[in-house]
Amino acid sequence: MSFRDNLTKINQLRDKVCQFELPSNPTLDMLNKFIPATEMYAKYALMLGKHLNWNKDYGVVVNDLKLTWHDSFNHATTFTKSEIHFDIFCTFYNIGVMYFHKANILCT
Repeated sequence: MSFRDNLTKINQLRDKVCQFELPSNPTLDMLNKFIPATEMYAKYALMLGKHLNWNKDYGVVVNDLKLTWHDSFNHATTFTKSEIHFDIFCTFYNIGVMYFHKANILCT
């Protein structure tokens, strides 16, 4: 698979994950559907983070990558960075929130 194919694949996975809109009180079935897709994206992003150069201090880097996330509590507030590790961090945050909700449902 070429570099461009890898970037296309990660963009497709990211677009799919970003389209998820969880209601304020998601059901267990919703969480069971969203968590695996989000984890799949995080694993793929980690793989790309390991194998591609994202730090300009170490030579040629991936250019023109813009990753935007919205604040969980104020959707109008956005954060944009050109760093895949920021994207991975935000993805793990979302996975953690979904597991918290899942545990809350199962424990009540």
